[in-house]
Amino acid sequence: MSTTIVDVAERAGVSTSTVSRLLDGKDRVHADTARRVQEAVVELGFRQNALARALVTRRSEMVGLVIPKVNNPFHFEIAHGVADAISAANHSLLIVSQTCYEGEGRNLEPFRPNLLTL
Repeated sequence: MSTTIVDVAERAGVSTSTVSRLLDGKDRVHADTARRVQEAVVELGFRQNALARALVTRRSEMVGLVIPKVNNPFHFEIAHGVADAISAANHSLLIVSQTCYEGEGRNLEPFRPNLLTL
């Protein structure tokens, strides 16, 4: 079983909200408290679970890119540039290759407002 934020909070002697605020960088935390939390994170080998975080925040920090053909050098270069930019923003990139046949785009309709297509 993996280490949770509750485990880190218990080890550091703080609340889970304090751990969350510190890991998110949202609030300033007293230096001693921050040190204890960081030590607990290292000792327990805690890693934030991106899926759990997405469920709580309702934000995946993921960008989807649909390209017509993954083996097309032009599309690959564009995807590579997008991947670099997404990575620099600490987001994840999901690349989907889809041949542009009429009607296939309907599978992507739920994602249309946030979809980047080439």
